Amino acid sequence: MPGRVGMAHLRQLRARGVDVRIFTNAAGVSDEPLVGAGYEPYRLEMLRLGVRVFEVTSGRLKRDAGLRSVLGSSTGRLHAKLGFVDRKILLAGSLNLDGRSALINTELGLLVRSPGLVAQLLDFYRVDTNVGVYEVRLKPDGQSLEWIGLDPEGEPERLDEEPESTWLLRLKLRLISLLVPEEQL
Repeated sequence: MPGRVGMAHLRQLRARGVDVRIFTNAAGVSDEPLVGAGYEPYRLEMLRLGVRVFEVTSGRLKRDAGLRSVLGSSTGRLHAKLGFVDRKILLAGSLNLDGRSALINTELGLLVRSPGLVAQLLDFYRVDTNVGVYEVRLKPDGQSLEWIGLDPEGEPERLDEEPESTWLLRLKLRLISLLVPEEQL
């Protein structure tokens, strides 16, 4: 989750015309769904700023034959963090961009300058084609969200609810997020 400081940086980047894309787990497939409750309040503002947001689900990844052959029976959840800068730099590791990760947990990150490796990873996850992920977009009302992915034939699939989540999970996360401070998410 970006928090206030991260949102300030995102605003500055977008004001300079920088293309920003966020790639994360959908709440329904996260290994730590409560963290998604911390990210959720920022999602709408990020989209309004023009940040592109992509969410991974097991079902979407496994619809892609190439990804399915690599993932096998795994759930396809992302715990490792990947960040890409200018299609040249890869940031990889377990480090979250939050106080809990920096001050409490033992986390690490690695910076690799390799346009070739970045290109391979972006191609692997099909971020630009939406086959392996959903892109979260604002609906025309500017208040609600939709999740758009492409099937292997390139046809769009639109969802009005968070993919692979239940109303019970969404309710539980909302209630728990009221009790847990943001810096602990």
